[in-house]
Amino acid sequence: MISAKKINKKEELIEVNKLLLKNGFEEEKELDQIIYIMEENEELIGVAKITVVKNFGLLNYLIIDSDRRGENLGDSLLRAILNFCDLNSIKKVYYPYEDLYLIKKGFKLADITEIEMLNMYNIITEKLIVCNTEEFFKNSCKTRRRC
Repeated sequence: MISAKKINKKEELIEVNKLLLKNGFEEEKELDQIIYIMEENEELIGVAKITVVKNFGLLNYLIIDSDRRGENLGDSLLRAILNFCDLNSIKKVYYPYEDLYLIKKGFKLADITEIEMLNMYNIITEKLIVCNTEEFFKNSCKTRRRC
């Protein structure tokens, strides 16, 4: 069975770091931000991290193990972490790059005022995409016809 959950224990970072290193990312040192994992039968197959800045989130990464890509697992992990944000009043999540996968999933190009706002927090980017969590789930209901 596949499940997604927020990690809360430092010990859980050991497995997260193995997956991060395997997929070319740096290790995590602390649990001070939102880190979600995806597991199948207690085997870690995905991880996502969002850094909270004031009242918005910054998606750091969304990684599915290279051995498991192509199974649409990223969609489920993205939904899980965005749902946590939405339930915790983090209504906008930014990604500081233009990413076709995230745009396909519902992120939109940010406007210049949003880029300037992130620049105030030393998040310097020319390409910025944003997800409004409320719209994300409202639009998902329309396209999936399950709500």
